[in-house]
Amino acid sequence: MANPCERVYVTSLPGDTNEERLKEIFGAYGTLKGCKHIPSAKSCLLTFASLEEAKWVVENLDGNMPEGITEPIKAQYAAAPASSAYGKAPVAPVSFGGGWNTGRDRVSPYADRQASATAIMNQLVAAAKGGGRGGGGSIQMFKA
Repeated sequence: MANPCERVYVTSLPGDTNEERLKEIFGAYGTLKGCKHIPSAKSCLLTFASLEEAKWVVENLDGNMPEGITEPIKAQYAAAPASSAYGKAPVAPVSFGGGWNTGRDRVSPYADRQASATAIMNQLVAAAKGGGRGGGGSIQMFKA
């Protein structure tokens, strides 16, 4: 279970509930700062003005029927929102001066890959020139 906070996740809502109706129902239990209806999950995310209001809703409405809803609901504290850095590129330190093409002797981080790629290219060139291990031939030798 998430730590107590002002955000309450409510599930097992009736399928015909809309956001306005949720604000009306849960607004009776405290001051709502936010209400996000998730119809596909028959749930909503409520943000109350105080921790005390959210605690009351979780402690008293979980497994019960709030006024205006005919089926028991589930109420629990919502998990903390994801980091605001989601979807943003990491910030690399900025360095001025220097770089890859400054004439300094630097080792490429891809040196082993470059050597492998060069070896493969040499083999392909040799095979194309007939210097490979294959004996050559034509399609005619398969037609017998």
